[in-house]
Amino acid sequence: MKKLELVFNVIAIFLDACMLLLAGISAFSLRYQARDLFSSYPILFELNLYDFIRIIVIVIPLIVLIMAAYGLYNLRSTTRYLSVLTKVVAGISTGLGIFVIFYFFDQTIFPSRLIVLVSWALAMIFVSIGRVALILIETWFLKQGIGYHRLVVIADEKEDFGITQELAVNPALGYRIVATINDTRNALDQLRMIKDREGIDEILLANQHSTGRLNEEILNFAHDFGIKLNYVPSIIEAQRTNITLSNIGIIPIVELKNTPLDGWGKIVKRVMDIFLSLSALILLSPLFILVIIGIKLDSAGRILFVQDRYGQGR
Repeated sequence: MKKLELVFNVIAIFLDACMLLLAGISAFSLRYQARDLFSSYPILFELNLYDFIRIIVIVIPLIVLIMAAYGLYNLRSTTRYLSVLTKVVAGISTGLGIFVIFYFFDQTIFPSRLIVLVSWALAMIFVSIGRVALILIETWFLKQGIGYHRLVVIADEKEDFGITQELAVNPALGYRIVATINDTRNALDQLRMIKDREGIDEILLANQHSTGRLNEEILNFAHDFGIKLNYVPSIIEAQRTNITLSNIGIIPIVELKNTPLDGWGKIVKRVMDIFLSLSALILLSPLFILVIIGIKLDSAGRILFVQDRYGQGR
């Protein structure tokens, strides 16, 4: 990881903590300053702001730790917004959920159940805004040529998959190509020369015709000098999204799954189908009753539309 990325990841820890604190204070203020707006949600226990902040200070390290487990403090400068925001939502929801499970029935900690919901929503909004701002600032640094990754591309003379052009027109990706190796007959000698002259952060192997022996030598070179090695997948790998790493004895293999619903995936999906469907039926049952009454008042015949459909071989 580059120094710039390390600095921004450290900043992200403090920024997230500040945003979580701000979200908690905002939720508390909103709840107590707008009592009339939430009159249907009574406050069970009066709590002053100082005591509430003491509670938040306990929650924040837990949420930050969960976010760290999701990899939010080990991000590259090229990480996409959607990936970051998805992890933010997951990390905050998981961390706050764990805390609620242990302390939800303690009124001295949760004087109002509504505060929990508002804090959760504001935390996701505030932390997401902070993260987007951080990415924009880091992207600006990259465009100024600060913190980029020195990249060596090993490609075929006739085809580099458009990598060179893509990186040239989009400096925000965080890469600068220091050399391109087309003649792989002395690739290792060239890599050593480039490393001594320019320095190498990453190697991108984009030559589909390179031999297994050469690939192994490049892998060993990258491992010896702590250089990250990337490669452009073959046509088969590029068309598959369900790829897992496995072993046959001591031999590592790449397993291509026909569907992500193999094994435990099928069980998890079935459990989620039942749980979410049942929850939706319970929550929407008042609406369904109104719809049923409306249909009966407006139309003749059955409420449900029934039709034979083909499926599962019959």
